[in-house]
Amino acid sequence: MTKKAKKSTCTRCERPAYYIDSLSHNAYCKRCFIRHIRKKVRKTIAKYHMITHGDHIAVGLTGGKDSVVLLDVLAHILKKSKKVKLTAVTIDEGISGYREEGLAIATKLAEEFEIEHKIFSFEELYGATLDQVVQIKTQKNLPKTPCSYCGPFRRNAFNVAAKSINATKFATGHNLDDEVETILLNLMRGDHIRFLRLFREPIQVNDLFVPKIRPLVEISQPEVILYALARNLPFQQISCPYAQDAMRNDIRNMLTSFEEKRPGTLFHILHFHDRILKILQQLQKNTRNHSENFDTQKNAMSYSNLFINELHPLNRCKICNEPTSQELCQTCKLLQQLSA
Repeated sequence: MTKKAKKSTCTRCERPAYYIDSLSHNAYCKRCFIRHIRKKVRKTIAKYHMITHGDHIAVGLTGGKDSVVLLDVLAHILKKSKKVKLTAVTIDEGISGYREEGLAIATKLAEEFEIEHKIFSFEELYGATLDQVVQIKTQKNLPKTPCSYCGPFRRNAFNVAAKSINATKFATGHNLDDEVETILLNLMRGDHIRFLRLFREPIQVNDLFVPKIRPLVEISQPEVILYALARNLPFQQISCPYAQDAMRNDIRNMLTSFEEKRPGTLFHILHFHDRILKILQQLQKNTRNHSENFDTQKNAMSYSNLFINELHPLNRCKICNEPTSQELCQTCKLLQQLSA
């Protein structure tokens, strides 16, 4: 998508170029690049109706490049708004030798921006750190990978954290590359439910979930890194020692190769997915307008309800009361396996 500029001048102000967009071929100096990224994020937020007046946004802050850029951009584009509140939320999984650095960076940035910072830990929520979970699962010879535990635990923790601070939206730092990887991952796994649930617009299904937003969804990973460097933002550069999603890594490598050879590939996939969802939404609206011709009322339901509640209805977990499509949520199932 982007590359560091070698010999060029800014298209806008003729200062030395910092990077050149390989799709538009526009060159930007550091100052114009920072403004360009903030403008793109602002447009994305408006395009997908992510933030409205009165929102309290819980910002997922891990200390990694995506989350620190997210906090920086939101803090600057919303600094004049007195009707939108930001609270940084960090989940401490309990990974020795790794999470400490991220926590320190997150705490420092929240203080610099004068934004309230809340930390929630696996140990506090589930009675064990991820390191302890991995030790237990190894002792019990359970086949699941550490990521199989961490993923559900983190999703559950973020939802619990957002509700505990009365947030109206939860913002994550997923960028363009992350989003397209997820689209293809769901497609290749044949997971049509997750494929159709991947909304860019915040969907308020019920009071069980705090709607998620991804303001960086149209910002490529190279742009995220260059923005962090241009702003001199500290961020954790080492990867999680437990990261083992081989299929996602394969998709990432494939997309990187395609993007280098054919700039714009990632945007085309993202917008193709957008169009699919819009077509389905329009079909559902047409169905609702002619619902009297059908035997059941499900045909008259909204698009979001059809593909979330009808295809995979949500209940409350019998143990933790969090949302689930079954009697027990995945987090509680995993905790039961560990304690058995």
